[in-house]
This record gives sequence, structure tokens and C-alpha cells, in this order.
Amino acid sequence: MSVDWWSSSGVNKEGLYRLPLQPYAMIGRQRDLNAAEALISRGDVRLVSVVGPPGVGKTRFALELASRIVSKFDEGAVFVDLAPLRDRGLVLDLVARALGVVEHLDRPMLTQLQRHLRNRNLLLILDNFEHVIAAAADLADLLEASPRIKLIVTSRQPLHIRWEHRYNLFPLDLPDAPARLDPVTLTRYPATALFLERARMAEAGFSADERNAPAVVEICRRLDGLPLAIELAAAWTAVLGPETVLSRLSAHRAFPLGSSRDAPERQRTLFDAIAWSYDLLSEAERRVFRALGAFAGETPLEAIEAVCEGLGVDVLTPLAGLVDKNLLLRVGEGETRFRMLETIRSFAEEQLERMGEADVVRQRHAAWFLGLAQRAERFIWSEHQAVWLLRLERSHDNVRLALNWCLNGGDEETGALLVAAMHRFWFARGYIREGRKWNGLAAAKRQVSDQGRALALRNLAFFLMHQGEVQQALGLAEQAAALARSVGEPSLLAWVLWGLALATDTVGDIERYERLSREILDLARQAGDEALAIRALGGIGSALHRRGDISRARTFFEEALALARPRHDKWLTSVVTGNLGLALVSEDPVQALALLEESLALSYEIGHRLLTVRHLENLAGLLAPSDRAEVAAKLLGASEALRDAFGFAGGGPSEARVAAVRERLGPAAFEAAWSQGRAMTPGEAVALALGRSAPAVTAHVPRPGGLTDRESQVVREIACGLTNRQIAEKLEISQRTVDAHVQNILNKLGVEKRTQIAVWASRHLESLPLK
Repeated sequence: MSVDWWSSSGVNKEGLYRLPLQPYAMIGRQRDLNAAEALISRGDVRLVSVVGPPGVGKTRFALELASRIVSKFDEGAVFVDLAPLRDRGLVLDLVARALGVVEHLDRPMLTQLQRHLRNRNLLLILDNFEHVIAAAADLADLLEASPRIKLIVTSRQPLHIRWEHRYNLFPLDLPDAPARLDPVTLTRYPATALFLERARMAEAGFSADERNAPAVVEICRRLDGLPLAIELAAAWTAVLGPETVLSRLSAHRAFPLGSSRDAPERQRTLFDAIAWSYDLLSEAERRVFRALGAFAGETPLEAIEAVCEGLGVDVLTPLAGLVDKNLLLRVGEGETRFRMLETIRSFAEEQLERMGEADVVRQRHAAWFLGLAQRAERFIWSEHQAVWLLRLERSHDNVRLALNWCLNGGDEETGALLVAAMHRFWFARGYIREGRKWNGLAAAKRQVSDQGRALALRNLAFFLMHQGEVQQALGLAEQAAALARSVGEPSLLAWVLWGLALATDTVGDIERYERLSREILDLARQAGDEALAIRALGGIGSALHRRGDISRARTFFEEALALARPRHDKWLTSVVTGNLGLALVSEDPVQALALLEESLALSYEIGHRLLTVRHLENLAGLLAPSDRAEVAAKLLGASEALRDAFGFAGGGPSEARVAAVRERLGPAAFEAAWSQGRAMTPGEAVALALGRSAPAVTAHVPRPGGLTDRESQVVREIACGLTNRQIAEKLEISQRTVDAHVQNILNKLGVEKRTQIAVWASRHLESLPLK
């Protein structure tokens, strides 16, 4: 599976946004769907809010409605789930990311979205808006600035904004007189038809008859026709049968729900249904169920296992039980991940609090995701970058939840360490505002150690630099460096000084930039940090190059490149080859061209937008005096368009470079070529610069070809259940060599356990080389 880092991850090959696929046909909403479709299809209706109690099926209804009308929108529809959010300030950021909008660091996100949506014909579905209801006013501003978009918003409460047309979604219709109904008639009522369908999914042989039909009807009546409650009850029929389900449900008294006592009757009915299902669980299932209330979004199996490790239960069996009973969903392909519907998760979280287990579970939750982020930090700029970026992206909701707990009275030091470990991911994926927010919070906490505070200040300065607040960034970087020197840990000091060096470079202090880079190089070598040593060598080379000392600059660049290439680190290699290419422009233009082309191909392949734009501009400068001046003009036009699109303020080609190309081509030819370049896609611009097809974008997930033949052999033996010692004997190699192969395989696949290698192998066995 490949990903186009240059467009929205939700866009398919036709350029239209995708809606989440639904596993079941919708039952019993035909009349509602017809009415809602007629409402949103009116020319004067721009926003329809689907309002109803928890469990009434708002999300499923909104997706079905969207699928009916999506063909009327030139650019399709995009779905945004807001359930994991607890901060209204992140709503627009999440919407922007779903739309593929790369934030302009010097503009409010609302302004950027308004500009992006101004001329687009698009349907936007926002789910679970009640969590962030304070952000409703932003929707009115978006609609006012974007005349061709429409919104479907699901919420437990009205938005109370202009533009809103409310569609109240009620529970499913029920039979009035159960005693008179025969099994066939049950299928004509939406509530009982849903029960029967879900019961058959739980047990293929289930069917309604005259004996159990009254129980089916009474179950649906007691559950007020709420789809989620009905599905939960139906899931038990495979074990208990409808009559026993009814008797247990009848015997269940109202469950004490704390703040939910005053909830509307239907909401209490749903919570009672969840509570009833909860009471029927085994003790092990209840423990795991409560622990899952501390998670958000999609969660990998290994995280659940780690957090539940102290509960004294085997996690796999309870998880399977929760899935069977419709209390938990298994999602996605590849890595085993789970998620809870938000209503069920809220109930689980409340039980976690009631049992006094919340702090312990949340501490373990935060600790696991800190460990994940710290492991990812080690690999994020390596050849395994794509795998680890994907793991962090999938874990981002859980990281946010952990940070909210840690930095609001939970464990401030763990929170600060988690913030520090996430900063590279936030930068690589463009979460600039969020990175700034969390680092600012961490830096302000009193219980954070000097080391944690130094990293928070350093990273806060880094994000400020990329938002154009250079002087403030320099001041914070100075504070971070002073703290790091007082701590006296060389590796910490080296990385903090690198932040200060970048700040001094940004303000134009080249001498200090070189001085700091040399100090960092010494510290990096002492600490054995090769990645930082490469950066420091590049920093020294850049300073020398700017001062005109090309020969010495080349020496440092070549040393950096000699270290970078064996690491297969495309980011660092792209930076160093680009710098070396610029240094060689005068003395060896042929080699310079080859290096600049290589740097461009690498940066495009890994999706580094800013590097790609810079490399396009550098290639344009090299081509300007040649017979490829028209290509240079097109590249300058393309780079300008990309800077505008991605929000890169400052920098850019010099006026002298642009003037030289214009003079060589003539004003008319230059403007024509420039305009053609501006209209190009990033891939087209890169292909033009390279004189060949643009390179494939790095895949997100590991492929069998990422393993060596020997590693593939080891994977096959692990899948057969052999230990490392047994594999060593079979392959006639040392156990230490097998240990090393296993560690390499774990790193390449982005997993931690041999059992996960076996699971991966079961899905890719046919693709693995036999020898």
C-alpha cells in the first residue's frame, strides 16, 4: 500500500474523497433517509444537523445519507470523526488534515480552510460534534465563505447557529401488540427486523418462531427501539436465547451512572442496556472492558495487553468475548487494532472511575504510549521511517488522551517526555500548531525536570521558528541551552544546542552557527550519535559555504554523506547531497546536477515538502544559464505554487535568479513558462526537473521485499514455531546471528514481539522468498 504524501490521505485515484465502508446494510431508516435527502438537496439548505440520543444510529444514518447524495458533489465527500477530540481548538486542524490542507504557519486555520473551500463543491460530514460544541460558530464562518460546500453534522444536541436545519432522528419503530405478531410480521418493523438480522449474525441458525417472537418484541420495546441497545442484546442470543435475554433484562435494575442519572429517559435506557451487557460479562471481561475506557480511537493489541498486564487476566480471551458481544470492534487490516463506539467507551470510562482504577490504568496507558513514541523517535529518520510514522499517526488519539491526563494533574514528567518524543512526528506530519501547544504546556509545568523543560523549550523554539516568530524562538532556545548545560548530560546538550544553532542560522548569525555546529559535532561523537553528527557536519559545511570557503565546505559535506548513505536515511541523505551539489555548482556542474537531482528524488519520495521545494529552486538556479532555461522558469513557477499551497513563508529563489531566467527567455516566454509551472502537480514538476518519471512515494506499510532473503527464511521458521536456537541449528548459523536477524525483522516490520512476526508472516507467506 503506497501513500501520496502530497495530497489528502482520504482521496482516491479519481480525486474524490472516500467515505468509510459499512459492513452491514441499513435497516429501517428508509422514510428518514428520504426526508433527510430531500432536505439537504434543497438549494437553500447548506447544513443539516442529525440530532438524537446516544445509540440512535446518527453516524450510520449520516454515512448512508452521504452515500446517497455524494454523486452530486464534484469532489465527493469527506468524513471526520470528532469523538477522540477533547479540545475544540483542534477541530479545524482535524478537518484541514482530512481535506489535505497543509497549514500556513502565519495564518489562522479558519482563514486557510475558508480559502481552501472557497470554490470547492464538496460534502463534509462531521461526526460526534457534541464533544466540541463550542466550535459550532466556526462552521457558520466556513459556510459563509464557501458557497458550494454542504455539511452533515451529527450531534446529541443542536448546534444553535445560523444555517442549521435540524433533522431529529428518533428510535426505530416498534410493534404495538406483540401477542398478535407472527415471525414473518416481525421483519416488517425496523426495530425487530434489526434484532433478527443481528441475532442471525451472532448465530447463523437463529430464526424467530411463535415461541420466541413475543420475547424479541418485548426486548426491543424495553430498549425503546434504540439500534445500539438492540444490537447489544441481539449479540447475546447465541449464548442465552431471546427468552433468557428478556428475563435478565427485566431483572436488571437501573444502573447507577453518576452524572448520567439525570440523562433523558432514552439515554438512560441505552446506558442500562450497556450496563446489562456489562453485568453479564465474566470478571476478566469486565476488567478489560473498564481498562478500554482509558483508550481513544484505534488501539493496537499490544497496547491493550501492556496496560492490562497488571490485571491478572489473559487479555486475548476477554477481548474476543467483547468483540462477540458487540462491545468492541476489530478494525483495519494488518496490525490488530480495536476501537469502541464512543457511547460504550464513555460508559467504560465511567466504570473505570467508579472502581477507583482510573489513575493506575491511565498511568500504564501513558507509559506505554511514551515507550512507543520513544522507540519511534529512534527510527523516525531511518529507513523504517514510514512504518513508524504510520504507527504514531494511528496512535495519535491515544497520545493526545495521555497528554491531557499527564499535563492536567496526572504525571507531568511523563507528559513532558512524551511531548519531547513526539516532536519529530508533529513536524514531519505538519502538526505545527499542536506541537507548539503541547511543548508550551510542558515547559510551563512545575513538576517537570530540568531535562524535560529544556527539551520542551528547545522544541517550542523549533515550532516558533517555523511559524516565523524568529526572535522569540531564539530567546527560548537560549533558555533551553542554559538549562541543558546545567544538567550536564552530553546527548541532551547536543540536541538542545542544535535547536539553538538552527535559531542562530535563521537570524543570520553564521559565525555562531558554525561555532555551535562544531561544539555539537564534538558532543555527538562523544555520545555516539551518528545522526546528529551528520547534521553538525552539514551545519559546519553550510557555514563555510556561505562564507565562500567551498573547498573546506566540500570536505565536511562529503564526510557527512559518507556517514549518511550507509544508514539509508533518505531525509539526511537528501539534505547532504543537496548541500554538496550547491557547493559544486561552480567547479563541477555535471556532478552538482547529479547530486541535486538525487536530493530532489529522495525528498519527494519521503514526502518532505519543504526540502522538495528548495531542491526544485536549486535545480532551477543551476539550469538557468543553460539551454534548459525554459525548464528553469517552469520549476520556479511550480516552486512558487507549492510554497503558496503549503504555507512556506520566507526563503524562496532570489530576485537575481528570477531576473536571470527572465532575461534569458524574454518577458513573454518567461511568463508563459512560469504560468505553466504554477499549474503543475508536485509529481509533474519533479518529473520535469529529473527528466524522467517522478519516483514512487514511500510505502506506509512494510512489504516482503523489505526483508533480505536470510531474514525471510528466519520469518518462515518463526511462523513454524521454532525458537532462535532451533532456527540457528536448522540454518547452520550462530544463535547470536539469529538474534540479530530477529531484531532487524522487528525493526523493519515496526513490531515488538516474535508472535507479531508470526502473525505478519501468516498474511505474507506466499510473497516471501523460499530461499
